[in-house]
Amino acid sequence: MAGQIVLLAGLVLASAFMQACNRVEVASDPLPALPEPLPATKRADPPKDAPSFVLVTIDTLRADHVGAYGAADAETPTLDRLASEGVLFETAIASAPLTLPAHTSILTGLYPPRHGVRHNAIFRVSEQTPSVATHLHEAGWQTGAFVGAAVLAAEFGLSRGFDRYDDQNAGDRSSVNGFPERRAEDVTSQALAWLQTVDGPYFLWVHYYDPHAAYAPPEPWAERFAERPYDGEIAYVDAQLGRLLEGLEGRKDRPSTFLIVTSDHGEGLGEHGEPDHSYLVYDADLHVPLIVTGPEIERRRVSGVVSHVSIAPTLLSLAGLAPEGPLDAPDLTPLLRGAPETGELTGWAYAESLAGRLDHGWSSLHAIRTDDHHYVRAPQPEVFDLASDPGQLHNRLSPERSDLLDVARQAEARIEALFRGARGLETVEIDAERRAQVEALGYVVPDGVPQEGLVHPKDALPFARLSFVATAHLLRGDYDEALEVSARVLERFPDSYRMHDVAARSHLNLKALDPALRHAQRCVELFDENVSTWMLLAMVHLERNDPAAARQAYRAALVHDPGHVDPQIGLMRLDIDEDLRAAEQRAQALLGEGCEEPRLCERIAATWEIGGEFERAFESYTEAVRRFPEDSRLNQRLAIQFVRRGEDEAAARYQARVDPERIEAALLVRLAIAYAARGTPALAIPVLENALARDPEDEGARHLLLRVQRENQTTGG
Repeated sequence: MAGQIVLLAGLVLASAFMQACNRVEVASDPLPALPEPLPATKRADPPKDAPSFVLVTIDTLRADHVGAYGAADAETPTLDRLASEGVLFETAIASAPLTLPAHTSILTGLYPPRHGVRHNAIFRVSEQTPSVATHLHEAGWQTGAFVGAAVLAAEFGLSRGFDRYDDQNAGDRSSVNGFPERRAEDVTSQALAWLQTVDGPYFLWVHYYDPHAAYAPPEPWAERFAERPYDGEIAYVDAQLGRLLEGLEGRKDRPSTFLIVTSDHGEGLGEHGEPDHSYLVYDADLHVPLIVTGPEIERRRVSGVVSHVSIAPTLLSLAGLAPEGPLDAPDLTPLLRGAPETGELTGWAYAESLAGRLDHGWSSLHAIRTDDHHYVRAPQPEVFDLASDPGQLHNRLSPERSDLLDVARQAEARIEALFRGARGLETVEIDAERRAQVEALGYVVPDGVPQEGLVHPKDALPFARLSFVATAHLLRGDYDEALEVSARVLERFPDSYRMHDVAARSHLNLKALDPALRHAQRCVELFDENVSTWMLLAMVHLERNDPAAARQAYRAALVHDPGHVDPQIGLMRLDIDEDLRAAEQRAQALLGEGCEEPRLCERIAATWEIGGEFERAFESYTEAVRRFPEDSRLNQRLAIQFVRRGEDEAAARYQARVDPERIEAALLVRLAIAYAARGTPALAIPVLENALARDPEDEGARHLLLRVQRENQTTGG
């Protein structure tokens, strides 16, 4: 049996925390005109009579919880109707039980070893990797995407090729750790609004996140599914899918529109000891629905195994476009047109999970699912006979079973063939806010590359849950509880980088700087090649009022990754206090010829603001809004600058460009502080009330509201 393969090297993750600063400077510059957006680039015209495409991905949806797949107690009339109108693939298999890798496979037609995205948050799709969106966009289709979770934020690379990529996830719904999550109703509304602006062939991707834990469907589904909230979430999304389809019906291009509905992965729901997903590669995590409807598509059910990686080549084929290079799964168009199932079109799929290794240093898992067997490459390889063991509970691989040894050898040959075409990896710089958002959704953001372990993830799942509980306590501000739980994990895994990281951050928030320093230094000892270790150490040094040591830590981070943004931002902040010219040069180097990412623009401007350089911050925000005129966060930030300058008319003009449903409570608090610091507490009160309506648990905002209310009474407001 082939041994385990070392898959990854040189992975880094940035997680710098930046403190807010709200110093005020009032100026009297003339009122500027609203910035004009940069001109759009011209592209080709689409082919005559080109079809349109709607791709719907319903996160965390197991196939066996859909009526059309045999769930008698499911409430999925929309999905069931679509299944009766087109092709239903009975055994579609996801490429990974993780949102970002799986969606990357869906949109690129490549398995994770070939597209290089192996986990959430720390990888991004390479700019050299074409996708369905880039192909269709270049060929003249109008393209829009509306996603429901931070795991698919634009910075991770799937936004390339989309004219509109709506990943703004501020909203009222809280997920597992209390952070905002976007409801399907809002995703649907934004997608339908975009469709009203579209004339001509289009590609629309709609991502519904709701079935992901925590399960909290709205009414009336919450009451109807009180004992089965996961199914309640599915029923709610099914209703929103129906609403989306209603919006399509009145369009003149509806008869020529293809609709593809699938999921990124399934959900353990306790099978194999896994309550959710990420770590295991059995059918509970991988078996997803796949339904296709459209012109000239026959009504049928396809029984053989297919991969959702086939969606990209199939969609390109239906569009009459050729991929730039070979893809990893077959084009299923012949099956949509009634062709018989053959070994060239169905029969096997690959899947993997590297989460156990990247999160905890356990074993990676790789699987080959065929019509008859399920093979898992693990410390003890597994082969399941699906005819007698559909739940994949009994590993039948043994020296006495020559037939299953042949199955394992064939599966290994397929895995090795995929790995011969594996590409290099490209990590993404992720700031503290994005890290918190991703972890709040139930995912661990790994902080290094431990050596390949021999622990099968299914044998250590209790420690994975404890690790997540410790992280949840940290994010909620329950620092003593985070320390207690992380200590339990460290007792079993004393070299757990993740738990030393949680302990360091918890001590840091408790102002226990000596133990914070010890745990941060231990993180560096464990993974000194990881940028986030040095960023954490720099944070501790800054709290200890040692900027020289912090600068040394930032520089060490850049030795390991010279192009990383976070250490440069940290050095820029130190330069503002010590050498403004150096700070300006560093900011210009980060921006290049012109900022191409709204969040980077925002971070540069915010760094000037934190350092008290308000004119430079104002100029940076103004330029950012010129480049990204529809970005709500940037418009809100610029409005705050005008409030600080005492120019309420200009502030109101930019505030009018902010979608109130897409701005988080923290920025509302900043706006209120600007009003209060300027001596106008009456204007701050309604803003703070709005912020508290969005986040009732924000004690800082509550105390601030009481303060400005007292000040307003004192001044006779």
